[in-house]
Amino acid sequence: DLRIDREWLYYRDNHYIYYNGDPYFLAPTYAPMHGADPSSFEVLFKEEDFKKKNYSYAYSSYYKEDYIEPEVAKDRNFVYLGNKQIEGADPSTFRHLGNTGSYFKDRARIYYFNTDKGIVYSLDGDLDTFEYLNHGYAKDKDNVFYQGRQLLGVDPDSFKVLEGARSSCGIDKRAIYCNGGYILDASPDTCFGKKSPECLPYELRIEW
Repeated sequence: DLRIDREWLYYRDNHYIYYNGDPYFLAPTYAPMHGADPSSFEVLFKEEDFKKKNYSYAYSSYYKEDYIEPEVAKDRNFVYLGNKQIEGADPSTFRHLGNTGSYFKDRARIYYFNTDKGIVYSLDGDLDTFEYLNHGYAKDKDNVFYQGRQLLGVDPDSFKVLEGARSSCGIDKRAIYCNGGYILDASPDTCFGKKSPECLPYELRIEW
């Protein structure tokens, strides 16, 4: 058997791809993924990517690491989250948006992958202008998104992510948003042009 993914999530032999059904590796069990093609199967995030870029399984704003999905894979026929085929996804054009994050797209749709819940969301975004920003935020010409959820009333033209915040924060010309929510007691006017978010309430600032 040939190990093909970090932390032993997937194995391959000449006949099958095997998936570890125990994500905590307390009692790993590898079941064959029927229908997966061993010759073309690839995992989008490999062990060396995590080591090289110092990524972790989960997003941690305290250390400014961004969340990336280790269980997204594809072969010549299908795209997978874990061992589940993503219906309608086109593997030939399926790609990751950005260096981190859980946003993907193919020729027809934009996706947000949530490994913890085992759910894939199809987003109502513009294929040509959709881009991943950082810390769970993305935008297109019309909307801003946080962890796959469209944020109502946020201005995509002026929106930017605030680096250095203890929570996932961003601003537009109207307001400040942390973890996808609206912050009432902070003014966006004091944030523009700053490298660290001095405008945020103290409990949302990172310790430098």
